[in-house]
Amino acid sequence: MPIISFKIIFLSFIAYFLCTPILLAQTPDTDVLYDTVYRKRKGKLVRKKLTASNYKKEDIDIYISPFALLEPTPTIYLGGEYFVKDRLSIHTDLGYMVNLFGLKLNTEIDPSLSAQENQIDQTILNSSKANYVIKPELRWYREGNNAKDASYYGIRLMWRNVNYLKNKQTFEEYAFSTLTNNWTAIGEDNISIYQVRRRSIGVQFLVGWKNSFFKKLSSNLYMGVGVRYISNVPTNKAFDPFEGFNDTLLDELNLEFLQFNKQYKFVTMDFALGMRFGGRLK
Repeated sequence: MPIISFKIIFLSFIAYFLCTPILLAQTPDTDVLYDTVYRKRKGKLVRKKLTASNYKKEDIDIYISPFALLEPTPTIYLGGEYFVKDRLSIHTDLGYMVNLFGLKLNTEIDPSLSAQENQIDQTILNSSKANYVIKPELRWYREGNNAKDASYYGIRLMWRNVNYLKNKQTFEEYAFSTLTNNWTAIGEDNISIYQVRRRSIGVQFLVGWKNSFFKKLSSNLYMGVGVRYISNVPTNKAFDPFEGFNDTLLDELNLEFLQFNKQYKFVTMDFALGMRFGGRLK
C-alpha cells in the first residue's frame, strides 16, 4: 500500500504553478526567451528580455527540496545533476534526517509513570544515530529539452537508513499459568525505551518537468511509481508476552509496514511526488 503525504502533494502543486513563469515567446534556435524584466536606468524603466540556452553535455544543476522538511521525518536534501550527454543526465539526492523540532520521549522529560500513562508507545527519530537517504537517478530528456520547459523520464534507486526510539509499558516480572494458559504480570509497571532500525531499498520509474525562472534558477516537479523493500528490526526491546494479543487497527488491516514495534521484512508499492528548486552552475 502506498506511503504518501497529501499535504506535501498539495503544497508541491501550488509551488509548481506559482514558480512557473508565463512563456512570452520562444526563439527557434538554442536560446529560449522565458521572461522579461524591467530595470530602472537614469530614472526610466528599461525592458530587457532574458534568455537561457538548452541543456547540453557537461551542464550541472544543483537542487534543494524544502518541502521534505514537512515530511513525518524531516529531511534536509541536497541534489546535483550532471549531463553526460545533451539528453542524458545523472541526478543524485543526498538527504539527512533531523529531529527538526527537538522532540523527546516523555520518559526523557519525566521518568515517572504517572507522566507516561496516557502517552505510551511514542516514536521519535534517534538523533544519536546516522539517519540518511541516498537517491541516484538516471534521466533521459525528450526532444526540445530547452531550459524553459524540459521534460524527462527517469529510473531512480533509493537506499534509506533510519533509527527510531520508542517507549513502552513493562512490568517487573511475568508468570505463565499452565492451568489458565495465560500470562500474569507481577510487580510494578514502568516505562522502558528501545531502539528500532529501519532500512529500505527501492526502485521507481519517474516522469518529471523542469522550468526556469530568473535566468539560472529552476523548479523541478516529478512523480512516479515503484516498489520498496522494508526491513524493520527493534533492538534492546523488553519482553512483553501481552503484545501479540493486543492487535491494533493496523494489524487488522495488514498494514505491517506502518508499525515500528515488530520485526518484519516487507515489500510494498511506492509512489513518488515531489518538488525541487535549484539553479545551473554551468
